Amino acid sequence: MSNLSKKIFSSGIQAIATQLLGGIFFYMTSLYLSKVDFAILGWANAIALTIILFLSFGLEPIVIRKIASNNASGWVTSVYFLHNIVFSILALITLILVGLFTVGKIDLRILPWLFISQAFIFIALPLKQSLNAREKFAPYAIVSLSSNLFKIILALILSYFRKITLNNVVIIFVATSFFEFISIFLYVKVYQQFSLFFRRRAYFSLIKVSFPQYVSVLFDALLGRIDWIILGFVSTKIALADYSFAYKMYELSRLPIFIISPLLLTKFSRAAGKRYLDENRKKDIQYLFTMEMFIAVLLPLCLNIVWGTLVDAITDNKYGSTNNYCFFILSSCITINFAINFMWTSLIALKRYKVISVALAISTIFNLILNIILIPQYNKIGAAYSYLFAMLGQATIFYFYFRKTIFNVSIKSFFIFISYAICAYFCSKWITDNVLMELFCCVFIYSILCVLTGQIKLIHLRWLKELFRTN
Repeated sequence: MSNLSKKIFSSGIQAIATQLLGGIFFYMTSLYLSKVDFAILGWANAIALTIILFLSFGLEPIVIRKIASNNASGWVTSVYFLHNIVFSILALITLILVGLFTVGKIDLRILPWLFISQAFIFIALPLKQSLNAREKFAPYAIVSLSSNLFKIILALILSYFRKITLNNVVIIFVATSFFEFISIFLYVKVYQQFSLFFRRRAYFSLIKVSFPQYVSVLFDALLGRIDWIILGFVSTKIALADYSFAYKMYELSRLPIFIISPLLLTKFSRAAGKRYLDENRKKDIQYLFTMEMFIAVLLPLCLNIVWGTLVDAITDNKYGSTNNYCFFILSSCITINFAINFMWTSLIALKRYKVISVALAISTIFNLILNIILIPQYNKIGAAYSYLFAMLGQATIFYFYFRKTIFNVSIKSFFIFISYAICAYFCSKWITDNVLMELFCCVFIYSILCVLTGQIKLIHLRWLKELFRTN
């Protein structure tokens, strides 16, 4: 196995542990909890995640870039680690004080506990990124895999005794996140000679550099969770539960993005010092973009074929057919997310923070306005459309800046892939009524059309093979 293959495998294990296994646990809670409790859990967790993103100050990509470009930057990890501890404690105290004035509201009473769970992961983040930036993905992959397996085992035990309740689920969250934190801390402490020390000037310099990125983090936090939060205030718990399930499945479908993102950021960071892209580099970018778009269109195509039948079967008819249209809208964002992640990663590596902040600010404000207008009238469908239009706006801004300042990447194949996907979808529906056969026919027709018309060529596969062999 090549060095790059090992890195992708380890990075993939991290993504699978946090996303796929986390999704299994999410599925179990959706199955055994009532829709009301499930909605409360999802709403409180969304708020906790949003608070965590606010506390990050946009330091994460800056830290990764510094460590990747200079392996001696141990002070960066220490400063980021101490920052996360201090601000997590301050936020927890604030939440507890707020909770004293909201006695009797269970969704707010569980919020500090869910925040504690997220805070452990947040505090461990600098340690994880110090390893990832050096392309040492395996240690955290093992820890994350163990933590999420432990979470599923506990859920299985509770389900056997019919004890999956809202409070017990929260306990599992806290226990497994603490295990994850203490495991990675001990590993880094022993094997990486990690030590705590604080450089005041360096810290404030880091904050100053990260400020433009922090603005984008704030808007990104709102963009990803404001729909959940508004639904919790103005809509029913049933609508919130349905949307939470559909949105989580949409997040899980972006698993390939989480696998390749750490690798892309590291590679782009190391190439950031070059003033221009040579022809070979441009060719690599175009090939990579084309292959990503091929997969990005195929994923939602397959998911929408199986959604209603499969999800109804595994959730006892709770979240499948009732969410068909909502998931269709959200899944349409998968392709857009692939393109955004590709351009966002390169912009971060090249320190183009301003354009990221502007794009996120515009799309978030647009999303907020649409949510305020559409959710009261259309509930979860309004939230889904708001998110889709916001992502389209963000992708458009990124693309025009990317092609103007970095590389004029061709998106012709993207529109061709979309047209082939639509054709494959309706053809498979016409050929058979069996879901599995529909899925097979759909993938076959889509792939054949792409190959026969030259959108996916042998040179793409050879390039991909050579990439794995030489890195």
